[in-house]
Amino acid sequence: MATLTYEESPRQRPGAARRLSAFFARLVAARRERRDLEKLRGASDRVLGDIGIARSELDRALASPIWTNPADRLLRRW
Repeated sequence: MATLTYEESPRQRPGAARRLSAFFARLVAARRERRDLEKLRGASDRVLGDIGIARSELDRALASPIWTNPADRLLRRW
């Protein structure tokens, strides 16, 4: 009797599993971006200005809900 193997790619997963996987991937990315932006909080206003971010924009982005990516909020300002 032959054994069949099934290699599942992300496109072959059922809809709910694919959506859940995508949600967790976004959550991990948001956490990473939040951690990086938290490091910028320690920078001086001059340094933030040099990279084009006002402290108020940074604070507003970091005040967003935990499941959202704060970097997206910074990008939406333009």
